[in-house]
Amino acid sequence: MRPSRSRAISFADPERFWREFGASGERYLAWLREEIRKYPDGQLHAWLGEEVVGQIEMRPLADDPTCGYVFLYYVVPAWRGTGIAALLDSQAVAWLRAQGCRRARLSVSETNARAIRF
Repeated sequence: MRPSRSRAISFADPERFWREFGASGERYLAWLREEIRKYPDGQLHAWLGEEVVGQIEMRPLADDPTCGYVFLYYVVPAWRGTGIAALLDSQAVAWLRAQGCRRARLSVSETNARAIRF
């Protein structure tokens, strides 16, 4: 079973994800299991009925726990522009603050104009 496409397409080149994390995404799943062990609430999913429509992966930085890092913000294309990203963002900010973070970092592909505007 491969991980959701949302994580793969968060890379500027989705094929890079499969090269780095393995053909079935096994290294990503191992990484995610460890992240869930360390930060059980650091992975959020937005559900609408039985459908996941958004996802965030985040945690404080190991070398600077006052700074949070969001590894992934993702909203299913059909649900973009509906306010789900803002809801996920408010949850991320609240969670990172509760972890003691005073600021946060997010890397965005320079070609992702929508993410840059957000």
